Amino acid sequence: MGWFNALFGKRPPGPPPLPSTAIPVPAVVEDRFFSLEKPQWFGPSTCSPNGRWLISWRDSDPSGSTGGARTRGKGAYLLYDVAGKRVVLQGRLERPNRGHVADNGTFVLEDWHFANELAGTLYAFDAQGHKLLARRLSANLLGNAVSANGRYAACQTASSSTDDSVRLFLFDLASGQQMFAVRPSADAWTMDLAVDESPVGVIAHIKGLGAFRYDADGTFLDQVELEQAGLARGDYSRVIRMAETLVQREGVSPAQLREVLTAVQRARREGADDDRGWAAAALKVQGLAYEALGDAANAMAMYEQALSINPKAGLKRKLAALQKRHK
Repeated sequence: MGWFNALFGKRPPGPPPLPSTAIPVPAVVEDRFFSLEKPQWFGPSTCSPNGRWLISWRDSDPSGSTGGARTRGKGAYLLYDVAGKRVVLQGRLERPNRGHVADNGTFVLEDWHFANELAGTLYAFDAQGHKLLARRLSANLLGNAVSANGRYAACQTASSSTDDSVRLFLFDLASGQQMFAVRPSADAWTMDLAVDESPVGVIAHIKGLGAFRYDADGTFLDQVELEQAGLARGDYSRVIRMAETLVQREGVSPAQLREVLTAVQRARREGADDDRGWAAAALKVQGLAYEALGDAANAMAMYEQALSINPKAGLKRKLAALQKRHK
């Protein structure tokens, strides 16, 4: 019945919101924390892109004396009309966290739940308090986003022992349906998401590297761009992980292998050589790149150095085979 409701503008009822405040309410936002005198309120907040709406939440019991992990005492949230200076609606969830709000007042919140199991629920409500989505996931939530016009929402999960483990989700809030659930590349993982509406897709903002896109089907479109950014600007651990993936890829070109060598050398200078584990990994990648380029002498030298640091680097057979061929 999701398409029928979307077509005729009907929404499944959510918990009834508390009455909106009729008179203007002075509010203060400082360092992303929102405060009111009446009703008395203090909690983290985010604003819509157009600045019209603000969503704020409080992961503590009504008295404010108990917050975070607990077994009772629901937290609260409120939607504030910045232009009208009034509280539009208030509601309660067990442990509301990480809210985002669209230009039309549609907002999303994570509920981290009272229970100790790895689970969370992504909620979406419109500006009238109608529930658009309540998706319980059997993994902890790590972040979410809503599109600027309020049509789509995305979230991501942490590791668990279920099918919801380490997944990126996109939902259509008009129908309440899931559009995709994909396991992102480890190198494309992020807690900072955005959602586009035209074309529909999820944007992963990775600190220090840039923005990279998933399409409406969950296909990651910018793998090449991510790899180039990672090799050029990533920290040493990311460079080495990405370089090892590239160097073992079928059809990698000599030019790409030389880029890998340059990047790994930089990674070693920028800290990898100070960590025995990463130093051995970097030497291994250099050896693989040299071997793929046909430079057996340098490949053997790299393998020998890596094994001297970490005898379990998985290179003994490769080194022995090279030494036998080039004795």
